[in-house]
Amino acid sequence: MLVIVYLVFNEGYLSHAEGSDPIRSELVDEAIRLAEVVSELAPDSAEALGLVALCHFHRARSAGRFAPDGGLIVLGDQDRSTWDLAEIGAANDVLGAAMTMMRPGRFQIEAMIGAEHASARTATETNWPHIVRLYAQLSAMTDSPVIALNHAVAVAEADGPLAGLTHLDRLTRLDDYHLFWATRGELHRRAGSFDAARTAFDRALTLTTSDAERRHLLERRSQLLLRRPGASAPRTGG
Repeated sequence: MLVIVYLVFNEGYLSHAEGSDPIRSELVDEAIRLAEVVSELAPDSAEALGLVALCHFHRARSAGRFAPDGGLIVLGDQDRSTWDLAEIGAANDVLGAAMTMMRPGRFQIEAMIGAEHASARTATETNWPHIVRLYAQLSAMTDSPVIALNHAVAVAEADGPLAGLTHLDRLTRLDDYHLFWATRGELHRRAGSFDAARTAFDRALTLTTSDAERRHLLERRSQLLLRRPGASAPRTGG
């Protein structure tokens, strides 16, 4: 049940439906409502509370995720003054209640990662080594290639693009996933491998169905001509 609710949330958080707005607020709000209902019906479920906290951490960033023209703004480039501090505080309270139950699980750890991002007042203050450790713990709990991809992104932020690419080279089952190729393109760009970056971005463009992501990828690809490495790698979920 929790996984289904999170899928609904993710579709609302960055919609891939053709012609839809990039954020479908009605889906985001409904997913949070359902998660809260589940947590009320199962008050001993630490994971239900973890999902509630995770969704609130994400929704708190909604105002900073898109430019006025609808362009996607990745996490490292968002204006954090637009984030909803009251919702972040509420998410921290819910996560704290979940953690007191001493039954760690996937959604709680993902919420802990969300808390790390939310507590960093600038992108450079993000505690990437801690996030790497949390993703390592999360990867040990699951067999999710998407979580493994996020782990690789965190490694790249902590230790540099070449370290991240080394992790990417170990991944399987992601050849048809646009964010795998978008991440590969960004890390190659940061490492100065512009031909490899262009190839990866081109592959990502053939796979994404989101207009916002397509615009972002085209912008990143155009930057290759300017030879400007240094921007943050994109995170799944934005």
